[in-house]
Amino acid sequence: MKYFFRVTAIGLAFALILLTCTACTAKADVLALNMSNVPDYFEAVYYTKIMSDNKIAEEYDNNYLIEKSEVDGKKCVVLTTSADAPTKDNSGTQKLNTTSVLLAEDGDNYSVLMPLEITQTYEVTNKPTSNTSIHAIHDQVNKLSTLDITQYKKEDDAQPTEKVYKVKLATQYYDEDSLLLSIAAMPLQQGYTTNILLSASNRDRLQSMKVEVLADQNITVPAGSFDCYSVCIRPNTIFTNYATYMYFSKDNNNMLVKIQQSNTSLELKEFKFTK
Repeated sequence: MKYFFRVTAIGLAFALILLTCTACTAKADVLALNMSNVPDYFEAVYYTKIMSDNKIAEEYDNNYLIEKSEVDGKKCVVLTTSADAPTKDNSGTQKLNTTSVLLAEDGDNYSVLMPLEITQTYEVTNKPTSNTSIHAIHDQVNKLSTLDITQYKKEDDAQPTEKVYKVKLATQYYDEDSLLLSIAAMPLQQGYTTNILLSASNRDRLQSMKVEVLADQNITVPAGSFDCYSVCIRPNTIFTNYATYMYFSKDNNNMLVKIQQSNTSLELKEFKFTK
């Protein structure tokens, strides 16, 4: 599997899945997502912590915004995430901003929460040659995604290089940057399992993932205590035992409360459902 770029995990998506596997099975189930669990407006801040040698290596806030709107005559959900984090040597700041435009209604060639357009920028204030920008257009009629990626190949390059990639899509799939919203719209209950296909801005093909709902748990985070669905997601490949655990409030539109990986955690700090 080819990777276009790799950055420090400072955004919701990057804190979630940066997989290192060499093969993936194109395995997926047909899903009917519940759009009633997608709020008209939702704003949240998540506290993220990355550990190294039992010490906090990085900590910062992720900002998360959901708004329903109309784009080019289609009902859509616009998901915006942003995060600022210090560089490892604390000499500068990393900034990751992502905007995902998702379909909010079913059509002849697509279903709800499939992506239309994704824009992502990664910047380092004191190292411009680390900057990367991505613009992905998802053509749901022809089932083809166009990834336009601009980045510096070398640190001494005067100008960045632009490359365009084409990725074949499937009848139904979701995107890594909006995965949390897609899971929240699933029929979550203990014992539920499904397989989904994911697109991503740093991969040249779709990846099959298994979603499994485990036993309910009460989770305490800075925003309070919540009775949660416990969800495990892992790649459908024999080459890794990588897993991410996510916790969604059984109330509040299946709101994401926490993400836990081996060295990374993301916890709900504050939220609101009105502007």
